[in-house]
Amino acid sequence: MRPSSKSGRGNWTLRPAVWPLFLTLLCPGGVRSQDVNSLLEDARGHEKAEDYAAAERTYKQALAMAPQDAEILKRLGIVYQTGLKFTESIHVFQRALAISPQHAEVHFFLGATYMGLNQFDRAIQSFQAELKTPNPHPRCHYYYAIALQSLGRHDEAIAQFNLSAARNPKDLDSLYQLARLHMSASLHFTQKLTDADPDSYQIHALMGEI
Repeated sequence: MRPSSKSGRGNWTLRPAVWPLFLTLLCPGGVRSQDVNSLLEDARGHEKAEDYAAAERTYKQALAMAPQDAEILKRLGIVYQTGLKFTESIHVFQRALAISPQHAEVHFFLGATYMGLNQFDRAIQSFQAELKTPNPHPRCHYYYAIALQSLGRHDEAIAQFNLSAARNPKDLDSLYQLARLHMSASLHFTQKLTDADPDSYQIHALMGEI
């Protein structure tokens, strides 16, 4: 600031270079929000370009300005997950849930991270929590089923694959898994039938149907 040329008795004008600082002090929330939004746009651009290291750095910059923003934490967690930094990913997802327990899709991505570590029980808990949120991730039933299948809980997995296929009739992944599981079950019981009595009329009738 400097005295106005019209008077030396306390009339002050702002030098042009001081205006940005003055505005930041006057309305810090607005400028801060604009800066965070700009960083988020840059980070998404890095993600699209598959420059995940740059995306990580940019999300961290945004998080430094808004440490209680669950959405930024979620996005950073996804970048960590993509880079196979599962421990870091879990940490920031848990931070996001501590701030906003039902924040959109965080439970889903946390479950996916646990699957990356083959921690299927924890993955299942996360997917169950995701399904209790207002708008679960569209692929939640499918990955929930995969986690169940990994633990040998095939009947429960079939139920989840059915729910996924009901939600999206063109879900080829779920339809494939259902066909594979039913075929496996069919072969299993055909073998049991053969072992019990290879010359039974039931096994002959089944072979004729096949």
